[in-house]
Parts: sequence; C-alpha cells; structure tokens
Amino acid sequence: MNELHTPRRLSKSRLIDFRQCEKRLWLQVHRQDLRTDDPDARMRMAIGNEVGMLARSLYDPEGVGVLFDAQRDGYAQVFESTRTALTTARPLFEAGFAVGTLFAFTDLLLPERSEQGGVRWRLIEVKSAASVKEYHLEDLAVQVHILDQAGVPLAGALIACIDSSWTYPGSSDYRGLLRENELLVEARRRSPQVRHWADRAQLIVQQESAPDIKTGQYCHAPLPCPFFDHCSRELGPRPSVAAPIKWLPRVQTNALRARLSHPEVLSMEQVEDELLNDLQRRVKTATLTGKPFADSIAARGTVTKVQWPLYFLDFESVNLTIPRWGGTRPFEQVPFQYSLHILHQDGHLDHREFIDLSGKDPRRSLAEQLTSDIAEDGGTVLAYNSAFEIRVMKRLAEGFEDLSLALMGIIGRTLDLLPLARDTWYHPDQRGSWSIKAVLPTIGDRRGSYGDLQDVADGQQAIRAYMRALSVESGGSDRDSIRTALLQYCAQDTYAMVLLWRHIEFIAAGMRPSSAEDSTDEGPQ
Repeated sequence: MNELHTPRRLSKSRLIDFRQCEKRLWLQVHRQDLRTDDPDARMRMAIGNEVGMLARSLYDPEGVGVLFDAQRDGYAQVFESTRTALTTARPLFEAGFAVGTLFAFTDLLLPERSEQGGVRWRLIEVKSAASVKEYHLEDLAVQVHILDQAGVPLAGALIACIDSSWTYPGSSDYRGLLRENELLVEARRRSPQVRHWADRAQLIVQQESAPDIKTGQYCHAPLPCPFFDHCSRELGPRPSVAAPIKWLPRVQTNALRARLSHPEVLSMEQVEDELLNDLQRRVKTATLTGKPFADSIAARGTVTKVQWPLYFLDFESVNLTIPRWGGTRPFEQVPFQYSLHILHQDGHLDHREFIDLSGKDPRRSLAEQLTSDIAEDGGTVLAYNSAFEIRVMKRLAEGFEDLSLALMGIIGRTLDLLPLARDTWYHPDQRGSWSIKAVLPTIGDRRGSYGDLQDVADGQQAIRAYMRALSVESGGSDRDSIRTALLQYCAQDTYAMVLLWRHIEFIAAGMRPSSAEDSTDEGPQ
C-alpha cells in the first residue's frame, strides 16, 4: 500500500489541529518545515509546562506517582509501561494510550479505590487558562473517547484551570491555584463526534496535497496557527487598494459587518456613509482625500483644563500565570518598571524612572517612589489608554494601606490621552489605528520614533526581557544590557506622549507644528 494512503495514528493534538483547520493538520503532518513559531508560542508552551509540573506536585504531594517520558523512551514503550502501571494504583503523569488510529498522553490519572476493591481513575487535564474554552472540551472529549475504548474505568474527567481570584499566600503554598471542572458526562456525549473527526482527519492526511483553504479568522483562534505566514504567501500579492476596508476602526454593527464581508468590497469608497459611525467616516474621508483631520475645539476643551505640571506615566508589568510574590493573583499585572516625564508650564522637561530586576517583589519600592515622584499638591497625570495604569495603581493601593491615599489621589488626577488623540487628530498614515506607534510618525517629529530600539521595542518584548533578567542564565553584563534596553523603551513611551501632547497644544491654538526643529528638546532623557 502507498505510504501516503496507509492509516496514520494521530495524536490528540493533531486532532485538535484538524478541528481548527483541515489544512493545518495536513501541513503539520507533511510539511513541518513550513512552520514559523513566534516567541509568544514558545512562552505559552513554557508556561503550560510550568503549570503541569506544579499540578503534579499538588496532586501527588508524597511524590509516589509515575512520570512517563515519551521523548526519552519512545511512544511504544510508554504505551506498554502505562498498561503495566494501571495495576499499581499510583498517580500516573503523561500516561500514554493508543486505540485504533488515535493516541493521547494524559496530564494526570489519579486512582480511586472502590468499595469492592477495584480501581477507577480520575482523568485531569490541566490548562494554564482562567476558564474552560470550547477547544479544551474537545481536547478532553478525545482523551475520554480513547480511554473508554482502551477499557480504562473512569471515575471522572476534569479540566483544572487557573483560579484567577485566588491570592497566593507565599511560602510556595499553591494549594487553591487550580479550580476543577467535572466534565465526564459532557465529554462522553461528544464521543460520536470524536469518531467522525478521526475518520475525516484520516482522509485529510492521506491526500497528496494540502486542502485548498484560504486564510480567515480561524487562523488566529483558538490559537495562532504556525503556518499562517506560509498560507498568506500562497495567496500572492493582494490587489492594490488605496483605502482598504481593514483600516475602518471598531466594526461592530451587523449591517457593516455584512457589507464588509462581501468579497467584492475592498475599498472604503465602496462602503456607504450611512453604515459608518462618526469615527469611521472620519477615517474614510481622511483616507480618500489624503487630508488629516484636526479638531481644535476638542483639543482646547482639554488643554485649557489641565493642571500643571503634567506627568506622563507608563508602567511595564508582568502577568504571571503562577504568582511569584505573596499577595498577588494569577494573571495580575505586577509592575516592575515605570517611566515618568514631567512637563512644566514653562516648557522644562524632567524625567524620573524606576526598574527592579532583582526578582524580589517590586511593588512596594515602586509604589513608594511613584508617590514621591508625583507631587501631591497638583498636576495632571496623563497615560495612554489609562485604564491599565489605573488598574495597576488600584491594586497597589489595596496592597499597601499606608500608600493608599496618595495612590488614589494620583488616580483621581489621571487623564487618558488616547481618547483625546482620537477626538483631536487623525492622519491617513495611521491606517485606522490610534496606537501611539501609529500616531507618532504622523505629527512631524522623528524623535518619537521607535525605530532605533532594537532589543526591546514593544510590550511583549519587555515581558520576555524581564523574564530573561530573572533567569539563572542572566549574569551581570546580560542583566545590565536588559536593564538599559528596558529603560530606553519605557522612556520612549512617555516621551512619545509628551510629543503628542505638544502636537495637541498646537491644534488647540489653531496651528500645526511644521517640523521637529520647532522644539529644543533632545529626546527622551
């Protein structure tokens, strides 16, 4: 028989690939060389492994369980060893089962003795998410189907997720981190679907070429597909459109979605104004005419109300799945750095900053310095999309009662610069975005450019850099270079806000800044 048409044993993961996209399954089986895994995917995998290791210690505190290693011993050996281990009534981790054309490795199998002396098993799938997703249920259904076919008596099938409301007490006590969801009945109800998926998946992998499937929303959900770049290149160059519909912001109404989904609608010019809200019409008009939008009335409404000095604030934070410091929660945004540019009414600009790469809890020191750097006697605090900064400061206020009054005072004086920018300014080169990186190049001041930042140029890179700084491998010189890169990036964020504010001041005065030389600043300090 031709090898291509020989039935293949597909793993649970391959079947979940199939559920996302049939083409993804084919490429995963036949063309793994076309994958382009991003750093975020590697980080997600590392977090999942870390949560899995912790789960084993929580469910087997005495350390009597059996851990299988298919990479070391081979799949066939693990399948055989699992059959033997099922007679020992010990916790089993990464146990392997193969039935027909499917196989799976289970996160945890915990034994339960019945009154008659027999053993049944609780299957626990551990997820590093805060809630059960649909693809988690499909994952569990595949495992339950395989174990049922293998004759493993199940007492339950659970998905253990992260309880984001749980607060870590410290001292490596992680009891309570995981929240169990019993789903055996639901998983078994899907068994006929699993059989159908398995049959269909076999047909797909036996094809001589990949299915002809175009890119779409399923390329990014439930998880980003590692073959997206390849599939995008296959499509060839897109038709050149001067005003593509993808630049329309905040597409929410069903009528507009329906219009944009029409395959022949490529340009904003083809979209009727009555389907658009004010913001979308503004983007359409500016894009089609090539003329920027500026609203001096909206600008004056804010510029005349601020109190001096102006504090431009930006935090960098890490949201750990497994909390590291007592008093923090899973996924909580814990700030380890901030930049603060202070603009005085006479035009003088100061800069303050904080960073802690020691690995110790950074919150107390950061909160103390922040409340010292921002004077209590006045001044407006500006942040870009300030909901994040406000949320961080509220958590700091909850954690440190003696600093709560000062922190809440800062919150009360905080103004969000993002809606002000949205109401005041739009340039066609923004391409429908008001991210500060999209706005800055349009206001005529190159000192706000992020192009010179190499090691850390966005928030995700900042998180990865912070985690590298905490690792054992990061020695003194490495940590120093990470520190420098993080300080440069965060300072660039707040300096960019200063430049944007000055641009809004020009608009409020009925003027436009003509060039970067109009200012005497030398850039972020």
